[in-house]
Amino acid sequence: MKLTRRTLLGSASAGIAATAGCLGILSGTSEFTADQVAVDSQVASETNYVKQEPKEQTIEKTFSAAGQEKTVKVVNWITQYYKTLDLPIASDQKAGVFALISSPKVEVLGQSFNPLKDWDTRKLAAQLQSQYEGFSVGQEVDQFAVQILGSAKTVSKFEGTATLGGSDVDVYILLSGAVGHESDFVVPMAVYPRQIDEQANVRKLMRNLVHPA
Repeated sequence: MKLTRRTLLGSASAGIAATAGCLGILSGTSEFTADQVAVDSQVASETNYVKQEPKEQTIEKTFSAAGQEKTVKVVNWITQYYKTLDLPIASDQKAGVFALISSPKVEVLGQSFNPLKDWDTRKLAAQLQSQYEGFSVGQEVDQFAVQILGSAKTVSKFEGTATLGGSDVDVYILLSGAVGHESDFVVPMAVYPRQIDEQANVRKLMRNLVHPA
């Protein structure tokens, strides 16, 4: 399973732009860029997660008002880590995924209009599912608290399935609601096969994020 640029933040960013247009900020700031987020390099090494090159995701929307046009641009960053795991269906598979998404708060007159701040974990999970063929999210089976970037957050654990090496694999999906930090919102998430117990490692990764990276 691989998370691509076409992430759940695509629809979120479109929502940001639409909200901004409705609020009449055409004469204000038109570009909002997130800072990158990463896992502390030593912790990533200890847990055997390998960092991939961060990807930039740009969403643009043009609005018209009073005979004028304004393009609002939102830039998100996606950072992914992979862990090679041995599974019954195949060995040495990049089956463990830990992903971080940072999205700007888009603050206007001291208020944030990024829809991520109001999305619970079920909404985020549903958005994730809608973006990937061969990936489904089932029921929530557990919750636990983790300190993420200085904030106590509830992490939800969902059952699900994902296509890996041409076969359907039962997985767990772990993610928290958006974490507000500095000028961004950060969303951490993990996907791994149910037969491999990665929860302790995922908690450790979430506790040791660096933002801005």
